[in-house]
Amino acid sequence: MEVSNQKKEAYYTATQMQLVRTRFFGNRSAMIAGSILLFMIICSLFADFLSPYDPTIKGRDKDYENGAPQIPMFWDDNGFSARPFLHTLEKYRGADTNFRWVYKVDTEKRRYVYFFVEG
Repeated sequence: MEVSNQKKEAYYTATQMQLVRTRFFGNRSAMIAGSILLFMIICSLFADFLSPYDPTIKGRDKDYENGAPQIPMFWDDNGFSARPFLHTLEKYRGADTNFRWVYKVDTEKRRYVYFFVEG
């Protein structure tokens, strides 16, 4: 009986913010939506780290304008690298491809992945 009276007293003496916080943390869908919102805010704070390209520039990398996505690697036929890298893609068009543009992987050239890139 004493616990019930304490809960009632806590309810009637709580501030508006305490009531809102209690109701928010008790709602599962609100917690999921809040977690997604918090994740998006954290991604926006680390946008320079996650995407090294400036979204406001007009120019693009003409060599890789329509290139396929690649998975960063740590090792290949040339050995191990402590830094993640991508193989260089060469744009090629010839009679063997019916004069269509295709990308050939050049495993001799590596493009290292950089974080916090300027420019």
